[in-house]
Amino acid sequence: MSYMCNWEVDEAFYSVIIENITTELERSNDTDVDIECVGYLPETPGLMFSISNVDTIDNSYIIACTKIFEKYGAQRVTPKINFEDRIVDFRVHISSGFTTQRYKRFIPLLIALLLYGCLTHLKPERYHFF
Repeated sequence: MSYMCNWEVDEAFYSVIIENITTELERSNDTDVDIECVGYLPETPGLMFSISNVDTIDNSYIIACTKIFEKYGAQRVTPKINFEDRIVDFRVHISSGFTTQRYKRFIPLLIALLLYGCLTHLKPERYHFF
């Protein structure tokens, strides 16, 4: 699927983040609150969330939501509050190193272990150190 983003979207990675953040925000907030992931940020890696039907919007509510986002890799969180409609929009910027290097850093380690396993199998007297 094509997105209007200037960065590569890893759908599997972000679907897990969206699910975890949504369930944790639902647990920590009122029962009437509607939480929706609006979409991806166009310019940098990140997500847009909209929380509607919020009864009390104060600084402690914003800080609590920000801590939940930071728990899942948010580098910067920008809230936008609409007091008339009781909606809080969050732009959650996730660091690019968190998204792109999360799985790719294990591939060289896996290749090295497989190569060592092959060498140990071929010549156990030379490569077997244990």
